[in-house]
Amino acid sequence: MLRRLFKISRISISAIWKSINILLMAFLIFAAYCGYINPDKLAYPQLINLIFPLCVAGAICMTIINLFFNRYLTLAWILAITACGGPILTFSPLNFTAQNEIGKNTGKYFSLLTYNVFDFQNPQQINPKDNNNNQTASYIISDSADIVCIQECGTFIQSPTRSEKKQSDSIKSLYPFMSGTGKHVTKMVLSKYSVKNIPVSHPKWGSGSYQACWIELPALDKPLLLINCHLQSFRLTPGEKSVYREMAANEHATRSNLKEVKSQIKDKLIPALRLHAAQARSIAAFIDSINAENVIVCGDFNDVCGSYAYRYLRNRCNLADAYSQTAFGPTATYNDSKLYFHIDQVLYRGSFKAKSIRRGNVPSSDHYPLTTLFEINK
Repeated sequence: MLRRLFKISRISISAIWKSINILLMAFLIFAAYCGYINPDKLAYPQLINLIFPLCVAGAICMTIINLFFNRYLTLAWILAITACGGPILTFSPLNFTAQNEIGKNTGKYFSLLTYNVFDFQNPQQINPKDNNNNQTASYIISDSADIVCIQECGTFIQSPTRSEKKQSDSIKSLYPFMSGTGKHVTKMVLSKYSVKNIPVSHPKWGSGSYQACWIELPALDKPLLLINCHLQSFRLTPGEKSVYREMAANEHATRSNLKEVKSQIKDKLIPALRLHAAQARSIAAFIDSINAENVIVCGDFNDVCGSYAYRYLRNRCNLADAYSQTAFGPTATYNDSKLYFHIDQVLYRGSFKAKSIRRGNVPSSDHYPLTTLFEINK
């Protein structure tokens, strides 16, 4: 009798374990491709897309665990992970021959830095009143990229204080051409080459916007259309971010935390994700109207690789991803409140190719800078 009960229990446990694994595999595949779903029709899958890297990490753990319990499930997990190969390689590319070629200074190459500078705030600085060595400004100067796309630029460059003036003048000297000057600007393009601003008309989106300009690179037969983006922010307060951090770490998660998160999803995250889609469609329509051969779209997308906005722009405008083409492994470009996401993107097309990409580690902003080296095809 006991032997029979034990056998029945064993069969039941095995069936439950298999069911759990099958459901998790289905969830993994859904998370990999849910970025194709239009958030105007169904927005919640975009939230799942945000945690896709965690789903992949969980899938790898389940594959290893099943080595000790059920090798058929191990094989099934390998097949499920393989089915998600494209989306995985987008956020975690495996370019084994990737090299750090940043710094080549010939007419055949040009470099581009995209950086959300957080109004040039310097929270890591011991004395906030001493801005003679702003870390963000120092990085831009030392990086010396040919083109710099800045988001949340503040007043540091255009209207510096007395303590900021020395570094501001250094930036202006290094970059004689600028686009996005004027009062209340949030984005700027700094360039060592001639820049011509392109007027852009934005719908009433909220905080998201983009700027466009032509850049004349001597080695390019046709001018470069550069679009500097800062798509809609989720506008989470520090307190709201801490709730997500605690829940992710299983720290003191309560019913009130769950209720607050549900409210934020409804009031902030879902509307922002829908705006990302609208903004991506507007940028794509603008690119189509210009019909430029050489295009770079970069900046703070406030959205991850594989999202609807990211996929729409790439597919509609035939853009390549500089990171997935040249990097090795995953990265995070956003670092505030221990919420690590890759939300700064560099997409392009034209008679040049990304050769390498480097993420800086300067801690002064809530974003890390990304510098891409391009090789011009002659």
